[in-house]
Amino acid sequence: MSNFGVFRFYRGERKSEFRVFRHFVCPLVSTLALIWVGVQSVVPLPPSLLRYAPALVAVWIGAGLLLLWYMKKRGREPWLLQAGQAAHETEIVITEETKCLN
Repeated sequence: MSNFGVFRFYRGERKSEFRVFRHFVCPLVSTLALIWVGVQSVVPLPPSLLRYAPALVAVWIGAGLLLLWYMKKRGREPWLLQAGQAAHETEIVITEETKCLN
């Protein structure tokens, strides 16, 4: 997700700073490597208990995406900024501009 975000950010907001190798090729290669490692981790399926790990990870990621979607739909983006503040222990000032982040 963050690799796609880098590409989108530099193709949209910072178009003048976009560099093909740095903002397209590197994120694409790392994403493909991550997918390859993921596939190699589950093909063939590991023994009994480890077999359920990919499904558990998928459910966990899905629950996180569902929570983010719900909070955005309800207009609770400041909650996300406050969660980031708690995680990084830095001060984030919520202004009218940051309330409208997409």
